[in-house]
Amino acid sequence: MGLRCIQINLQHAKAASTVLSHRFNKEHLDIAFIQEPYIVKDQIKGLSGELIYDSSSEGRPRACIMINKSIITIPIPQYANKDMVPAIIQLHTSEGRSEAVICSVYLAGDSADLSFTPLQDLIDYCGRTGRQIITSCDANAHHTVWGSSNINKRGNAIQNWHFSTETSMSDHRQISFDICIESKLPLTYRQPRATNWDDYCLEISQTIRNCPNSIRDIDSLEISCNSLNATITTAYHNACPEKTKSGTRKTPWWNAKLSKLRTLTRKLFNKAKRNGDWTSYRTSLTNYNTEIRRAKRESWKKFCNDLSDIQSSARIHRILAKEHTNHIGLLKNTDGMREENGPDTLQILTDTHFPNSVVIPSDLSSPSPQFRLTRPNREDWKRARDMFYEGNIKWAINSFDPYKSPGEDGIFPALLQKGNELITPMLINIFRTSYAWGYLPTS
Repeated sequence: MGLRCIQINLQHAKAASTVLSHRFNKEHLDIAFIQEPYIVKDQIKGLSGELIYDSSSEGRPRACIMINKSIITIPIPQYANKDMVPAIIQLHTSEGRSEAVICSVYLAGDSADLSFTPLQDLIDYCGRTGRQIITSCDANAHHTVWGSSNINKRGNAIQNWHFSTETSMSDHRQISFDICIESKLPLTYRQPRATNWDDYCLEISQTIRNCPNSIRDIDSLEISCNSLNATITTAYHNACPEKTKSGTRKTPWWNAKLSKLRTLTRKLFNKAKRNGDWTSYRTSLTNYNTEIRRAKRESWKKFCNDLSDIQSSARIHRILAKEHTNHIGLLKNTDGMREENGPDTLQILTDTHFPNSVVIPSDLSSPSPQFRLTRPNREDWKRARDMFYEGNIKWAINSFDPYKSPGEDGIFPALLQKGNELITPMLINIFRTSYAWGYLPTS
């Protein structure tokens, strides 16, 4: 299965945006190429996925891309405008990582630029960087203008192209197609709250005795930290097996009545195409639209009434107050030119916010000689013992929210809290040695 895509001109309709969002979630689609989205105060509304569009140009955006959060995306702002939105997507397949450029385009029917120069500039950029480009657009064409004489392998990358039977709530129909790539790897994840904590603590108690407990210098400190990290991580992975992400996502406001109305509206649409009588179809379409609005209002009201604590209410407030802007795209360098790939953009961010910083290789297996300090004396060890003891370490561990996001090591607070009694003695030795030597372990 490749990337599942859809394309539609929403005609600025709220109901059409709602129907598209429901289908995008239910059928686990990957990319939606959208033209003329629903706009409120120059902001795109009514769509539930990650949105990419140009918010810096004057006028309302007439093109955008809605993309699955699991796909790594880098916007290309130097080629974006209100009618064209390009982005680089990164895909991890069985053949390794690959990149391509996707683009949603709206070609205005009254435009004098029939060649649409911005799109040609984007094509030239893809040629320079060696990336393939996939463009989905509303061309407003009134006659055949294609000059192709055959279909080559690249053309065959788009398969299963067809008009959807879905009632779109727009005067345009949804277009579905698949982009064929080499076997996309399934998405896997672990659900920390589903961890079998009894199994986790049992494995910790059996394996932590193999960790070195005598820590007196930097080398033994590094070994102990690596050993404890591996013990915790292995126990967690065994107690919380990976799950494969399901292919569908539930739309909270969808209900059985809407399903029946959608089926009825489809039938009446097909019947109207045959006999030319559109009265029943329009009546059903109006009822379907009205019921969607009612279902969304009632679902939102129920959701708000179910908020029972300050933390959840504050989180919803932050989400609603946030201005949903684009991801960070390709940035300008000191010469005023935009970079053409992600790593160079990250280097600009690093040089700007952390000037003169030194990157430590991730494969550094042992402390570098310049980090080795003078051996601590008796007073250093006394201060370390006074500062780190069982009571304050347990207090510090238990002060965190259990499922707070982990760092690079993947260890979140609950892993320490559940195994507190087993892990704390070793943590005491690690903290005391680290403080006495004035050295932070690499792991």
